[in-house]
Amino acid sequence: MKNVCAVLFIFACLQLPAFAAGGACPTGTNYWNAAGTAQVTLASLGVTSCYFISAAGADTNAGTSEAAPLLHAPGMPNCANTCAGITPAGGVGFIVRGGDTYHFGNSGLSPYTGGSWDWAWSGSNGSPIYVGTDPTWFTGGSYANPVMNGDNALNTAFVGSCTFDQSTFIFLKLDHVSYVITDNLEFTGKCWSSTSTFTAYIYSNAAANSNLTLERLYCHGWTAVVTSLDGNYCYLGSGNAQNSNNIIDRMVVDGSDSSQGAANSASCSAAVVPSSPCQSGEAFYQEAAIVRFSVFRYVSNEAVTTNTTSYHDNLTEYLYNTYNQVSGFPHCNVLNNETNIPSSNLSFYNNIIRHIYCTEAVYLAVGSNAYIFNNVFWDMLWNYNSGSSPNNCLILGTVSNAVTVTAYLVNNTFDSSGPVGGSGAQLCKVQFSPNNSPLQSWNGTAIYQNNHLIAYGGTTLSLTYFINSNGAGGCAATCTITDNGHEVYQTEAVANGQGYVTTNNYAPTSAGNATVGAGGSNTGVCSTFSSDSALCSGTSGAVLEQAGNGGQIASYPAITIKARSSSLWDSGAYQFQSQIPPAQPPGVNATFFGSF
Repeated sequence: MKNVCAVLFIFACLQLPAFAAGGACPTGTNYWNAAGTAQVTLASLGVTSCYFISAAGADTNAGTSEAAPLLHAPGMPNCANTCAGITPAGGVGFIVRGGDTYHFGNSGLSPYTGGSWDWAWSGSNGSPIYVGTDPTWFTGGSYANPVMNGDNALNTAFVGSCTFDQSTFIFLKLDHVSYVITDNLEFTGKCWSSTSTFTAYIYSNAAANSNLTLERLYCHGWTAVVTSLDGNYCYLGSGNAQNSNNIIDRMVVDGSDSSQGAANSASCSAAVVPSSPCQSGEAFYQEAAIVRFSVFRYVSNEAVTTNTTSYHDNLTEYLYNTYNQVSGFPHCNVLNNETNIPSSNLSFYNNIIRHIYCTEAVYLAVGSNAYIFNNVFWDMLWNYNSGSSPNNCLILGTVSNAVTVTAYLVNNTFDSSGPVGGSGAQLCKVQFSPNNSPLQSWNGTAIYQNNHLIAYGGTTLSLTYFINSNGAGGCAATCTITDNGHEVYQTEAVANGQGYVTTNNYAPTSAGNATVGAGGSNTGVCSTFSSDSALCSGTSGAVLEQAGNGGQIASYPAITIKARSSSLWDSGAYQFQSQIPPAQPPGVNATFFGSF
């Protein structure tokens, strides 16, 4: 009896080593830090052990190495055996082999998920859960993102019916979870027919401080029945948590291979703009505090949000009105930030916005200060059916009519030549919004400086033609307009003659161009405008999309800015560079290169 007690005492007192979850993680610097400014290791993100998942795996494997991967991921209904016994936790990564395809529609194909991938586990601050890839682990001749496929064939036409109708189906659910990084996954093959429901590839019922990161995701290849509601998103939030702190980083949403209608076709008959083509699908909705380094194209609506405080280094192009909407929704926006966190600042910068044929373009709810700089707007058309209405491509309102706010519009380039077609002259104007619930009427000051304004007012070029504050329902009594000067006004012909053209997104090409050296210095406020001081330093390089790894084979130029000195600034979005930077190597999905 004494010996038994001694043994029990030893076991009670002995501290056994903790069992490590998963195996060793990839060690390459292939992952983005929280600020999105540098590529780092998983370990530096706080992910210290990993499980591996592959179409060549088995759920009876340990899953702790690439040599013995699982077949399914936790949260997939068909996850069984060892897979079903894994409880994800903070600091653990789940690595899906590149080039594999997981099937959400056709149960006869392997691996079949069994239904929605329901991710129900959270990480913590400094110890997130990572769900993504190792770019050095893949099947085939080269790396490609793992594909989450709904198994409906790609079709740029509207279809009569869906092979697999996913009108209410979510591919990946991130429901009431926090501190999860989802990275390098491709979503495609979704089809819907519903006339009343909204759905998505990815859904989050976000809670306060959920801190989800959706990065390097590629959404494309959806189809719709022409009688359905246009209600499919890449990412759909719940709108329940303004302080969710969710990040969209280096995402590509490209509907160029998805259902779309030709101008004046039967499939476009319900569109707001009957004389132009129509699109289907949206990029994201609701919680998106930070949106950066992303590409959105060929969709009927990019975004409606409730808490965006930083939107930068994005390309949006080829947005058209929807083929079908219910009660005015969805309607086409670049970014409709319809409300925001009270007292919050908003930075909107380093974006190219072009080929936009929408009901609204950029619609910002300001809680305190808005810093709008280094953006290029061109080929914009709003209110297509009314030639007398201005094209208000930037609309500003306030979170509450009880606050006084300020907007700084500095070093932007606006070209208002408009697209071919439509009725009457259309000007790309800034409008100060009247009450438009939940957005409140503008109450404050707008400060302009160093903008390049092309084709405003014909022969009487002036800031007056750029601002729409006194129209019907305007804010003449509550708007203060301050021009700090150094605006450069040019007709389209003069601007084009100096090399400001669409092929270079209106960048200066010569030291003798009108914007070069024409600006006033704002060196002292660069860190105020954005945390990365982009007003002074900006970015350098291009957004890249690769075939099989983020969309079309193309290079999309970013706003290229050299460091602005205290003594010599240019007007417009660009600081002139005498030498074009060398071509950059391919990136993963939407990637910007250069210093920040």
